[in-house]
Amino acid sequence: MIHSNLTKKIDVTDVHHYKIKTVKGDFYKLLVIQNGIDLIIEVKPGDSSEARSFDSPNGSSGPEPVEFIASVTGNTFIDVKPFVDSSNTKAGEYSIEYVEHVSAAEYSKMLKQKQKDEDDFVSWIQKTSVPLKSVKAGSGFDDLESLKPVLANKRVVAMGEATHGTKEFFQMKHRMLEFLVKEMGFTVFAIEASYSRCRYINDYVLNGKGDLDTATTIHGFTTWSTEEVRDMIKWMRDYNSTNPARKIQFVGFDLQVNDAAAFQIIQFYEKVDTVKKNVIISLLRQILEQENKGGIFSGDTTIRNLLDPMNKMISDLLANKEEYIQKTSKEQFGEVLRDHNILRQYIISYSYNNFTETIKREDRDFFMAQNILAWLKYFPKGTKMMVWAHNGHVAKDYLDGVSVPSMGSYLKKELKDEYYVIGFDFYKGKFQSNDVDMKNSPGWEEEEVGEAPKENLSSFFVRAGLGNSFLDLTLTKKDKNVESWLNEKEIGTYSMGSQFSKKWAPSSYIEPMKLFHAFDGVIFIKESNRAVPIKMAAIDYYAF
Repeated sequence: MIHSNLTKKIDVTDVHHYKIKTVKGDFYKLLVIQNGIDLIIEVKPGDSSEARSFDSPNGSSGPEPVEFIASVTGNTFIDVKPFVDSSNTKAGEYSIEYVEHVSAAEYSKMLKQKQKDEDDFVSWIQKTSVPLKSVKAGSGFDDLESLKPVLANKRVVAMGEATHGTKEFFQMKHRMLEFLVKEMGFTVFAIEASYSRCRYINDYVLNGKGDLDTATTIHGFTTWSTEEVRDMIKWMRDYNSTNPARKIQFVGFDLQVNDAAAFQIIQFYEKVDTVKKNVIISLLRQILEQENKGGIFSGDTTIRNLLDPMNKMISDLLANKEEYIQKTSKEQFGEVLRDHNILRQYIISYSYNNFTETIKREDRDFFMAQNILAWLKYFPKGTKMMVWAHNGHVAKDYLDGVSVPSMGSYLKKELKDEYYVIGFDFYKGKFQSNDVDMKNSPGWEEEEVGEAPKENLSSFFVRAGLGNSFLDLTLTKKDKNVESWLNEKEIGTYSMGSQFSKKWAPSSYIEPMKLFHAFDGVIFIKESNRAVPIKMAAIDYYAF
């Protein structure tokens, strides 16, 4: 029998068996709370060998919801077992909460109410959404005019994406950047890419130094090495050429791909203290070696031993601040201090598995938020910034939709109503991602998914008869029924990152979320097409 909330330990090879008394036609709901292990729950009616499996895409933490209508009066058997995966290698714990049992008659009423709530939401979308005449920049702004009062007092407008490889997402974000710059006075563009390598891109868009192809790929992320991003960078350079008094800056805020930071640190010590240079080079090489291996994910725990030397290096830099500023400048010192801190952030974030209880996976999101806030302080007061990252990072609540704080949650806490988040979703189509099933793959591959499940957000747009559209979720305050429903209802959105498998069940790449808690607005794309990749430039500028 199930004993609600009793914590049980489970090993990777275990299967735990339970049974509950059920009444045919009645509705049952359980929550299996995972702690440190990803679980699958199978429900088997009576003596049947057929089982229904439940496994939502929340990894090894948080609730695994189990809902079913009993097909027998008598015993229904429930098996709890670990998901078979290379990352599921350690024992964990779980508990089961017996949440709900509803009679067949009451369940019928629930279904009718559910249908009414969904119909009301579809009707509200029809009345509220703004059709987008194009996703391409240079299309004018008449269809975006309604965004002006919405975004008038925002310091940061963050734009997500449901995939890292949808052409229309990238094009629409380019168009939104054009709108924010020309119509709303935004002057900084920040992207989920290498903090230090993006300096090259900024120099290109500000001053025309370097070349466009290198600027498009030097950030080190295959994700953004596309024709769509190149078009956007070219537009930024062209805009700056004709608007010298109000140029757009291009910055990165991620703590990955750190060879440019290491290179600049070495160049700095060439000027201020050549005696320390060799020791510093040795430490930097160890850090970059660990980064190339993938940090703690490679199984090599060396990276966590590099934090103390890195902290000492920062302390020493600060102790010699005045001397070093005299030999360089206040600006150069500030920049190289930021490079030191980015390396420290990387070490902490990729040591989390075996470090301390306070170092967890969300540290990457925490640090990315801190880097964005630091950029806001660096630029003149009143500077407005557009942020580009995945839906999970920009969301106001959770990175995983359940429990891990997102970058956006930290930004929302600090910026409050000056932070506005636009999530992106699509109904069907193609995109690019790293296909984990392909051996000797030359790079990212084209992937495709069919029509979204009927309870996904994008399906509501389709039911409303809409094509590409923008929806301001803050307008729910004018419809209390819809506002209440969105505050409670978990709605699925597609969520594909840098890895994908055609073998994965849809639940692996559908993120259930309380929509209004995550986003302020949504851009819906009816059909996704693959972003057009370009060859990564061979970067040897930062070798040492």
